[in-house]
Amino acid sequence: MSGQCCNNVHLSMDDTFIQWNEILGDPSTSTALVEFVNQKIAGAGGDISALIDEKIEEATSEMKEELQEIIDEKVVEIDPYKIIYRDTTVGDALDDLTKATFTCKVNELGEYEKGQTLTSLQVSWEMSENPYSQKIVRLRNGSIIENIPLDVNVRSYTFTNVTSDERYVVGGITPDLKEFDVSVEVKFKSRMYYGTSDSPNPSDAIVTNWSSILVDKDTDLGRRIFDCENGDYIYFAVPDDLHLTYDFFSNGMKDGNWVYEVRNLTNQYGYVKPYRIYHTGNILHGYNIYIEVESHDWY
Repeated sequence: MSGQCCNNVHLSMDDTFIQWNEILGDPSTSTALVEFVNQKIAGAGGDISALIDEKIEEATSEMKEELQEIIDEKVVEIDPYKIIYRDTTVGDALDDLTKATFTCKVNELGEYEKGQTLTSLQVSWEMSENPYSQKIVRLRNGSIIENIPLDVNVRSYTFTNVTSDERYVVGGITPDLKEFDVSVEVKFKSRMYYGTSDSPNPSDAIVTNWSSILVDKDTDLGRRIFDCENGDYIYFAVPDDLHLTYDFFSNGMKDGNWVYEVRNLTNQYGYVKPYRIYHTGNILHGYNIYIEVESHDWY
């Protein structure tokens, strides 16, 4: 039986045990409920279950304390752990209401570039208390690669030689014997490169040395600023397997004068994939040229 959360109390009614069908309620009813209980108990008897029955299913610690203070003023003793509440007792029910809920949070993992090998990747998590049992599951493309039981005190686990998208699930049994699982993913992405060149066909080395960001299908490519002091083409090189088409806006105006070619690029890790390499149709001159890119599905 749970440790007692409340003092032994007695209601000024009779000496028989009372069945409470419902015990507390929505926090918004707290003040009204307390006043109602006070009036009923202060009166000459009455059936306590009648006033409780019209109240609730959940309760806050504050409501419990307010009710307990009122009841504690009412003399003699009845053991709340002997008052029937559904399939348990009032004392146990009140203990459950104020008991901390078990929580588990897995910390986010970073983004990495395709072709990169993570020789060591640590997955870590936080828990409100030790679980009854726990494990970590490693999945790739929906298939379980590893299923590892862990000591309940462990809060991190290190995987080795990670080279592609994976999902890690921390799960097990809570202290009150319920199942739980929380997951996190590691993602490997390709880069979008952008820059300027006076050549209509810059080399792979030039393209992959431009500024870049890791992208996927949902990445907002946003707005970039270019300087074409000596006269340059403006370039965007995007992974072809995103299956997106792009609109370009120059200083707020849609610019349809862009062309592209598809060719393979090799990144810094030796990973090869096809890219759509867009550039302005003409050489541009000037400073602070704003180019905004909008993407759309093309199939």
